[in-house]
Amino acid sequence: GKLVLAGDSCHAMPPFLGQGANQAICDAQVLNACLHKESSKNNLDTALSRYFRIRFPSTSRLLLNSRFLGFLETQSGPGVFARDSFFRFTSATGIAKTVFLDGASSKLLQ
Repeated sequence: GKLVLAGDSCHAMPPFLGQGANQAICDAQVLNACLHKESSKNNLDTALSRYFRIRFPSTSRLLLNSRFLGFLETQSGPGVFARDSFFRFTSATGIAKTVFLDGASSKLLQ
């Protein structure tokens, strides 16, 4: 038989982007689309491979971004000034939303 992991069971990430439930929903959405696309061909292996190819890049990016933000957010001492400056700059320029939430919504391959 086949087994599909979704959500934190396959890509647990630190809580600094608050993406746990969102990523589980994205996994379900993409898995559903992949299974539906291949259902007429009865090709489960292709559907699961497609699911992996779609989800792996975005969850990997979010994982790295969450780790980086966790490192920044937990600074103390002299690191506090660097952290605060970083957040002020990325917030004012819109970089934070663009970079850190890039993988937050599912993107289906055509």
